[in-house]
Amino acid sequence: MSDAGFVEFVCDVLNECGEIEARNMGDDYFIYIDGKNCFTMCDNKVFVKKYEELEPLLGENPSGIPFNGENECWILDINNKALSVEVGLILKEIIPTIRTPKQRKRLRKR
Repeated sequence: MSDAGFVEFVCDVLNECGEIEARNMGDDYFIYIDGKNCFTMCDNKVFVKKYEELEPLLGENPSGIPFNGENECWILDINNKALSVEVGLILKEIIPTIRTPKQRKRLRKR
């Protein structure tokens, strides 16, 4: 479980990437940038899914599994602000926007 102070710190570091939102999902948090789920936080660690586009930046980083059922992810050194922001900006570009249930309903009615 990540503590509230750490969640706030992570959001402050990533602030340059766009609109940041932390959503509590039980013991874990998901960090959204402009509505896109970019990071998972668990036990005061920030996890990043292993996208090919991030290999040059994070390929040497340690890996871990944030929670049971999740694939192995890189562990981001959130104290390295420049790297964290760069990763956040890349993720924001490569992750598709997830439609909310309300948006999906509107699309079906058309």
